[in-house]
Amino acid sequence: MHIVMRRIFYSVVIVQLLASAAFAQSVNTNIIGGVVFDGEPYLAVNPINQNNMVVAWMSEVIADKVVGIRTKRTTDGGASWTDQNILPHFGTLWHSADVSMAFTNTGTLYICYIDYRQSPDSGGIYVARSTDGGASWGAPVKSFSINDVPEKRPIDRPWLVVDRSPSSSQGTLYITTKPAPWVLPPNRPYFKRSTDSGQTWSAIVALDNDPYPVGNLIPAPMASPTVTSDGKFAVVYPSYQVGKPVRYVFAGSGDLGNTFSRSIVIEANSHPIQGDTLSKLGYHLVADPNDSKRLAFIAPTDLSGDWDVMLITSADGGNTWGAPVRVNDDQLQNGVWQDLVWCNYDQKGNLVAAWRDRRNGVGNGYSSAADIYFAISKDNGKTVGKNIRLSNVTVPYNQVLNGAGNDFQCVDVVGDSLCCVWGDMRNGKLSIYFVKAAVSDGIASVHRVNQEESLEIFPTTVTTSFKCSFPPTNEKITCNLADMRGNTFTIEPEFTTESSCVCKISKEIPSGLYIVQISIGNSIIRKKISIIR
Repeated sequence: MHIVMRRIFYSVVIVQLLASAAFAQSVNTNIIGGVVFDGEPYLAVNPINQNNMVVAWMSEVIADKVVGIRTKRTTDGGASWTDQNILPHFGTLWHSADVSMAFTNTGTLYICYIDYRQSPDSGGIYVARSTDGGASWGAPVKSFSINDVPEKRPIDRPWLVVDRSPSSSQGTLYITTKPAPWVLPPNRPYFKRSTDSGQTWSAIVALDNDPYPVGNLIPAPMASPTVTSDGKFAVVYPSYQVGKPVRYVFAGSGDLGNTFSRSIVIEANSHPIQGDTLSKLGYHLVADPNDSKRLAFIAPTDLSGDWDVMLITSADGGNTWGAPVRVNDDQLQNGVWQDLVWCNYDQKGNLVAAWRDRRNGVGNGYSSAADIYFAISKDNGKTVGKNIRLSNVTVPYNQVLNGAGNDFQCVDVVGDSLCCVWGDMRNGKLSIYFVKAAVSDGIASVHRVNQEESLEIFPTTVTTSFKCSFPPTNEKITCNLADMRGNTFTIEPEFTTESSCVCKISKEIPSGLYIVQISIGNSIIRKKISIIR
């Protein structure tokens, strides 16, 4: 079971809100290592060493079909991934899902996930700690029990955030959650906090309240949390009351969640797109790490007639919110659907948005081939820059994407590079891909997290030739070279084995920055190299 909300966002009306919950050009290379299914990754970047990143994801095991949580880390900025760990289960044939992570400002990493069994209903939300950058994990502590609200089973789609402010609340952990998907509405979102490094947790508290309750009709009212740079805990959750508009509501607290002030992020009365029950309509709230007044909320919407990505921001700490800005720049009402959204601020205050986009597919609607795109806003969401493609393969639609384990991706910014993880079906199974892309141009190297092998080019500063290493293959190998103006050159591999090739650079190609693309069957690696004569 993967239990995430699939279908709540601000422009839907009652039909959308009654929809059931779901369990919950760069080169793309897989870096994980599962056998059957790997889905819904989360990325965490160490604030004291940005070359240290950790990816966690859901992974199914062949033998017993049990889903578990795996992690890997990198200490070289994503060039290689090591130290695979599998988080423990707490009952026979229990499943794990819904992973999220958060680093403190001193480099301690926390991971949060559910472990449970339905019928008989058992389990909870567990938190483990790593003090070595994700190389190993301590024993998990139960933060929520399935019986904290016995009739509601509040262990669905937990999100973990940590207070990294210089305030007295620094280090406080917060987790939001909601009732299990088999629990009928009325339902509410909940939270707990820990002020002792996750060892003990406060009593469970509902996040919604008057004048903006969730209402009696929303089955899966996910709350997306963040913590501002001055230590304010904040969430956005959905609200619908009969006779009133559908709303996304902001709730902020400056006293560890004891009291909240509320505002309307957006409300709408638009009609939903008919027949769509598949789009992944999760949403995300994020705070500027250097400006406590700036927040951003991203969600797919149907305001223009098909699913688009909308960004809504606040410049006064959530008291008021601006008008929604359309992020994707394809033609309006063209039947192309965008979903699977995420956003984050960088250290300069730029806002990065990423999403799944079907503009390069054939046909309309959800069941079309898709890519991952991103765009940058440099003015806190008032305007958004050009859309840049992150994925190097337009991945065909597969029915596996209709179900569990594909409801979220994750994006963060390291220096001037965007780092993103997502799942797609390019290799015939749902796998996790990592990309590190220059924010300026999107040119990147991408790694598939769930395989031990990766494609590598060495050296990256080239005088006459370079070597490409890859997993053993009998596929045809081709190589292309492109300069920064888009001029391309075909390079014939000079020497090949089943796991490597050597490519010679012609003397006619001048010094400069180039992009090398090596194609091996359906696998591609694209990396920057410098040619020096």
